[in-house]
Amino acid sequence: AVRLCAAVGEDYKYSTLTVELKSDNSDKLFAAYQTYPDNFGWKYIDACVRIKSKKELESHFNPNKYLPSLCLNKKFSTVTATVSEHFTSPPKQFTDATLLSAMETAGNTDYVEGSDVEKKGLGTPATRAGIIENLVSREYIVRDGKKILPTDRGIKLIECVPDDVKSAKMTAVWETALQGIEKGIVSAEEFMLQIEDTVRYLVQTYSSVDSSKHFERWSVVGVCPVCGKKVYAYPKSYSCEDKNCGFTVWKNICGKNLTVTQAEKLLTKGKTDTLKGLKSKSGKTFDAALKLNSENKTELVFANSKYKKGK
Repeated sequence: AVRLCAAVGEDYKYSTLTVELKSDNSDKLFAAYQTYPDNFGWKYIDACVRIKSKKELESHFNPNKYLPSLCLNKKFSTVTATVSEHFTSPPKQFTDATLLSAMETAGNTDYVEGSDVEKKGLGTPATRAGIIENLVSREYIVRDGKKILPTDRGIKLIECVPDDVKSAKMTAVWETALQGIEKGIVSAEEFMLQIEDTVRYLVQTYSSVDSSKHFERWSVVGVCPVCGKKVYAYPKSYSCEDKNCGFTVWKNICGKNLTVTQAEKLLTKGKTDTLKGLKSKSGKTFDAALKLNSENKTELVFANSKYKKGK
């Protein structure tokens, strides 16, 4: 219904303001540009549905956030400015615990503010762990120690999926409608018609996917040191894509799983960091690094021992 109203709504009209400023002490010209709306048109309908908070809606349409009225040759007093350098930190990688928590609250901000709809997130307490395991088994994500990382396959899938489908907002909209059906305030037939309209829209809009975004089944972890082709992360090994090459590093190293990060380091630097908690055939634990020798075979390197164990 929202898409239909927006489609037949007025055109969004805007103007672009260009301001050029010159300093009395310099020949340098400074410029500022801003696009501001003359008529929000269909975007007003979209914003009223998308923005649930009245305060945020007023801020969104606040005319004071645009450049003030200016006139030709107007002078401004100088201000003191300093340059400072700052660095942002990337978001922390998900763990099983934090991903489960994120799934529980996903889409909560997309529900209508003040409604009595129960916010349910993605999945249920009984199915969320299974969803994660399903993503692992299909190679969309991998576990690297405690961290959960997306694979190339998973990243490319997200690139292919339409924004409307991968947004948690759709979950909130559908959950609201389903709870409305349960309470008898929403027609099940009307809901199914909306679903059909959505599917038709998605099929018509995204019927063709850029071929450059087709994804491979296995994740690439590096370059083969033997032939220079790709090394993939298979279920039990990191192996060259060329079967005739034969380069392989087994994931199970003395009872421990060689992570993607460690495999990447082995391929780029020829040696991993020290792997802790390895077990010998007799059951004794020890620490060692994994190294590629001159024949590109793996061997264990012991920090406090004079001998090496070939693999």
